[in-house]
Amino acid sequence: MAEQVLAVLAEIYAALAANDADAYAQHYTEQATVITPGRYHAGREALRADLTGWFTGPLRGARGVYDVQSTRLVNADTAIVISKGSVLLAGQSRPSAEDVYLDTWVLVRHDGRWQVEAFHSCPEKTA
Repeated sequence: MAEQVLAVLAEIYAALAANDADAYAQHYTEQATVITPGRYHAGREALRADLTGWFTGPLRGARGVYDVQSTRLVNADTAIVISKGSVLLAGQSRPSAEDVYLDTWVLVRHDGRWQVEAFHSCPEKTA
């Protein structure tokens, strides 16, 4: 089961590298909560709309890197993943220390398919 959960993250990061907002957002539930520094996305469509703008603007050519810190199955249909991640802008080979984030992913399984129900990201280091 953990492999299926981690496969969702791999597909999300592949969609980021492809700058594909639709492929990225499909991995989130309709009512997903996504919190990133300075942003709150209420639902899949809000996330998709922002991603569309970002992928044609400041994140064009970007890719993400991540390192899973832990995976915990709460029950047969709920998992929590903690990871460290960064978004590398076009031409950037590695993140600066200020660009490393701690991420919490809550995934749920509906009809055999794992999706992100909630995501929260915050800087690993604060000023």
